[in-house]
Amino acid sequence: MRTIVVTVFCVCTSISAAAQITSPTLQARPAPPVKPAGPTIKGHALGESIAEFLAVAGQPDLVSQCRSLVASSPAPSKKKGGGALNSVFGVGDAGRQFTRMQEADKERQDRTARDGCSVLISGVDTGARIEKLLDEGTFEGARLVRFDVRIGQDVMVRNMSSLEKQFGPSFDEVAGSLAQRFGKPQTEEDLAMQNGYGAVFHHRCWTWSSESFFIRAYESQPNAVRPGGDIVAALTDVTIETPEERRREIGQVTNRPNPID
Repeated sequence: MRTIVVTVFCVCTSISAAAQITSPTLQARPAPPVKPAGPTIKGHALGESIAEFLAVAGQPDLVSQCRSLVASSPAPSKKKGGGALNSVFGVGDAGRQFTRMQEADKERQDRTARDGCSVLISGVDTGARIEKLLDEGTFEGARLVRFDVRIGQDVMVRNMSSLEKQFGPSFDEVAGSLAQRFGKPQTEEDLAMQNGYGAVFHHRCWTWSSESFFIRAYESQPNAVRPGGDIVAALTDVTIETPEERRREIGQVTNRPNPID
């Protein structure tokens, strides 16, 4: 089983991991007939299937596209004398070197796509664990056990290409909406951070906990106006996960070897 590295910040645990596959079974494990229950966040609910998750995300055909990609992908070519490095730094004129760089980059992209598709297909067919599907969904037994979303990301992206800058949904708006849907938060923290110039930044973190879910809302970036009038859109990272998934993460942190031992 592969090891997943986690980083912890106080009560608000921040976990970042690429999509991985762990301990696939030899026989297919179809998803149990469990209907997602409870309130949703961005249309997703804990317990939903991979197909339901992809449909809400607007990519209902992703599994079939992956099957076609994996089935049609040729075996990676084996190059002598250094492989991709020679493709980039080979001898020749500038035009040939640029072409080789493009080929090497495309080969890396194709390999990444094949690997990701293999993980997705294994998750669908065997119930193997999938992490960060479309950067948001974690699945165990082909059911959603964790969902991560950065609220305000779409506004920030639009601001990068638009002359008319906009503020994003503030932390108060996001946390207030969560409180309306899930009740009073269990914890409310204000995490103060200071940069090298002495400026202090406050990042609020609220959590909700019940027998069926754990939710965290972290103020990654507040709305702000930079010197010169440039608008910075607010970003709030929201995570909802099952209690079992939460205990799994805490256990990984607790059992991690001491780095100085």
